[in-house]
Amino acid sequence: MQIEAASSVRRTGAHRFYLREGMVKDHFKFVKALDGSAGGPKQVP
Repeated sequence: MQIEAASSVRRTGAHRFYLREGMVKDHFKFVKALDGSAGGPKQVP
């Protein structure tokens, strides 16, 4: 059994927390907007 957490690349404090708690970085996720806009997924305020 395992637990997984997803976190934005900008959340460095969260990353430090996960690493401190013994979690490991397992994979990368790549995204591309298909509507012609710049950047990745929409920002959530």
